[in-house]
Amino acid sequence: MELEKLLNRSRIGEEEQAAVYRELEGRMSEVVNAAISTPPVQPAVAEKALGLLSNLAANSEVRKAELWASLGAAGRAAILLATTTPAQPAVDEKALSLLVHLTINSDVRKAELWASMGAAVRTAIATAAMTPAESAVANQALRLLVNLIASSDVRTAELWASLGASGRAAVITAATTSSEPAMAGRALGLLISLTFNSDVRKVELWATLGAAGRESLIVTATTAGEPEVAKLALILLII
Repeated sequence: MELEKLLNRSRIGEEEQAAVYRELEGRMSEVVNAAISTPPVQPAVAEKALGLLSNLAANSEVRKAELWASLGAAGRAAILLATTTPAQPAVDEKALSLLVHLTINSDVRKAELWASMGAAVRTAIATAAMTPAESAVANQALRLLVNLIASSDVRTAELWASLGASGRAAVITAATTSSEPAMAGRALGLLISLTFNSDVRKVELWATLGAAGRESLIVTATTAGEPEVAKLALILLII
């Protein structure tokens, strides 16, 4: 199987993704097996397989559901393990992206993945989300966390607790000092999602911000150069 060609085709658009998916009928297990070897014996192969699965899941609810079922509990656990592979950020990024695409728009799959993660994996993914040295991984980790806590007060409260004071401080730092606008925006989005429906968490976050953090947030909210980031900072200030 030529993963490189299939991966490139899956990047073209929805029609080509559908065509690739049809061609892989009966052979999808080969892609899945390449994606979930733990640890990856061939990281470059795992990266391509994860990227291909992520692209195929991106634009089709039917394909998301079928890939979710094909992976099974063991496969999903292996993907979770791949999200925190030491010294293999490209594999981490693609694994996180796949989990985002598999769970978006499905509260059932979000709940299943959250339950299988456990506190230790949640903490590891949160740590990855606050690691600016690997901004591509951090962006995908932030996307996954925001996606998973959406529409669930229980998951939101559990993530708040998992982050702890130091983790929340790290999110604030990412939101107000990152040189990467996408990372800053996603960190702000996470803070909004974490505090939106809880006065208690709002008060705790306000205290964690402190005078310096609040000043940084105001500066971010009034910086014209990054309007989308500024908009999110304003939303966080007024919710």
